[in-house]
Amino acid sequence: MIIGPGTFSAAGVSALDLRNRAHAILVGMPAGIRPNHYGDSAEFRLPNSGLRISYATQFHQFGAATDSEIAPDKRIEPTWEDFRVGRDPVIEWILSYAR
Repeated sequence: MIIGPGTFSAAGVSALDLRNRAHAILVGMPAGIRPNHYGDSAEFRLPNSGLRISYATQFHQFGAATDSEIAPDKRIEPTWEDFRVGRDPVIEWILSYAR
């Protein structure tokens, strides 16, 4: 499964579930969310201004207390040069691994 900075919220949790339950290999860069985080938002309106305030209501723990990131099993950081020449090193690694 490909992960990176854009992998957050339920996608981060799904990546962890796939790694833990289906033995998926996470490839790419660290996810954009920590394994232990606040979520499940609620909201209320301020009575005088009417501004809407949203806040997290639950703490979710999907990793050890010391885990600071959802790290890939195979870390690959694409470069500007990869982008410039139309190369995707993450997909290339996955395709070579599958052979």
